[in-house]
Amino acid sequence: MHNKLKKTATSPEDFNLQQCFFGEHLLKIYPDKQVAIVESEKSAIIASCIMPELVWLAAGSLNGLSVEKCQILKGRDIMLYPDLGAFDKWSIKATEIQKQYNREITASTLLEVEANESDRTNGLDIADFRITQIKENYF
Repeated sequence: MHNKLKKTATSPEDFNLQQCFFGEHLLKIYPDKQVAIVESEKSAIIASCIMPELVWLAAGSLNGLSVEKCQILKGRDIMLYPDLGAFDKWSIKATEIQKQYNREITASTLLEVEANESDRTNGLDIADFRITQIKENYF
């Protein structure tokens, strides 16, 4: 939308869209819950149903996790759940965020440790992984 506004000259020339986390509104509702961040909105929604003890946010993409976006998370401990294949990139980003805000931020190794070759080929995320576990245990 902001691109259309720029093209029609209805927004300032120096306008810069600042994206927030999907689910960011939940931080005020649950100030004492630990924060978990995933890449996709789908993963955040599914994970919040399976593991409601955490506030699940989505960065919106592999590159959606940034130091600037994490400013809203000051004072909170954070666990990152990168999709398979994104662990190294998000671990580097976790270090940058931790240095900036002096908070505990960890990239989960769960998928890296537990995933099989098929999971890796399919680029599984935490939601897909948990759903598979539930199916295996239920059926």
